[in-house]
Amino acid sequence: MLSDPEAVRDVFRGDPEVLHSGEANRLFTATVGRHSVLVLDEALHARQRRVLVPPLKGERMRAFFDAMRLETLDAVRAWPLDTPFPALPTMRRITLRVILRTALGLAPGPEMDRFEHKMETFLSNGRQRYALVLMTIVPIHRLSGSRRVPLFRQLSDLDDDLLAATHEDGSPLDDQEVRDALITILIAGHDTTALALAWAP
Repeated sequence: MLSDPEAVRDVFRGDPEVLHSGEANRLFTATVGRHSVLVLDEALHARQRRVLVPPLKGERMRAFFDAMRLETLDAVRAWPLDTPFPALPTMRRITLRVILRTALGLAPGPEMDRFEHKMETFLSNGRQRYALVLMTIVPIHRLSGSRRVPLFRQLSDLDDDLLAATHEDGSPLDDQEVRDALITILIAGHDTTALALAWAP
């Protein structure tokens, strides 16, 4: 953990061929997949990042505004008046539903509700107190794909619902690349954003 501004600047100015965040995240490969930008470095990271970045900037990002506004208004209407309440569950719901609308093109209704439930059930495993510790101790890569382990059974159910995409040059992504890119957006973009919003003044 770094808190000194100069140390943080050093990290961001660091040589990406030396500072390998993907290498440090390898324990997440069993869930996000081997094509996820979270577990890749250098040229492979850059290639997969080009798949994820275009929908997240410029005009495309502005097109998501309505989804963000509508999901936020819907959540705020349910807030209790004159009573303290935890912000994090609401922020998790908003961010997840915005991602489902914008990344997967789901409209509010039974299909979105079903996917939201699947995603929340899956993510709840990673939020358990000792989840990260267990991932470093248990040979999780050996359990990957098992229908007996709830985490991987839920992940398999999610995999069935993901959509197609292409590389920058128009070449198709294979099924595993599609799945890894979308799971990365869902996992990395959901809880991190919700936590930031929950702590916002």
